Amino acid sequence: MEEKKRKSGIQRENIMEAAAWLFKRKSFIRTSLDEVASRAGIKKATIFYYFPSKEHLLYEVLCECSRRGLQRHRSAYDPSVSPRENLEKVIKGHLKFNLHDGFGGISIFEQKNLSPVLRKSYTELRDEYEQFFRDIVQETMSAGQIKHGDVRLQTRLILGLVNSVVHWFRQSLPLSIEDVGDEICKLIFCEEFPDTKSTFE
Repeated sequence: MEEKKRKSGIQRENIMEAAAWLFKRKSFIRTSLDEVASRAGIKKATIFYYFPSKEHLLYEVLCECSRRGLQRHRSAYDPSVSPRENLEKVIKGHLKFNLHDGFGGISIFEQKNLSPVLRKSYTELRDEYEQFFRDIVQETMSAGQIKHGDVRLQTRLILGLVNSVVHWFRQSLPLSIEDVGDEICKLIFCEEFPDTKSTFE
C-alpha cells in the first residue's frame, strides 16, 4: 500500500512538472493536456485520475510554486544577519528560484484562468509568500538600509522587477544570474558596486 502511494505521488508530481514546464514557456491557454501527457510520458486519461480538470492542474502548479518559493526563502532567512543581508539573499534566491526551479517563474497572471473559488484559495497562499517578502522589506526600511516609503508598493515593485528577468534572461548572455542579482540590489540600495561595468548588449 505504501509503495503504491509513493508511486502515485511520483506520478502526480511528474504531471505537475510537465505542466509547469509548458505553462512557463507557452502559457496555460496555449498548452493542451495532450502536450502535458506527451511530456510526462503518460496517456491523457491518466491526468484525470489525479486532476479533475486542466484548471485544477493549473491551480496545483501555482500553489506548488508559492509553497516551494516560501519554503526556500524561510530556510535562507537568518535572524543573526542584518535586514539588508536578508533582503539581498531573498531577492537573489527568488531570482534563482524563478530561473532554475521547475515550478519557478510561472506568471501569477495565470491566476486569471482560475475560477473565483480556486483563485481565492490560491491568492491566500500567494499573499502569504508576499507577506514574508514584505516583512523583510519592512525590517530593512526600519533599519534605514533602504529609503522609507510605502512598504506594500515597494515590495510589489521589487517582486515585479525580479519576476521580469525570467522573460529575457538567457544563459548565453555575457552576464551571469549573479551579476543580474547584484545589479538589482544596486538599484534597490542606491549605491555603486566596485569594478562594475555594463556587459549587457
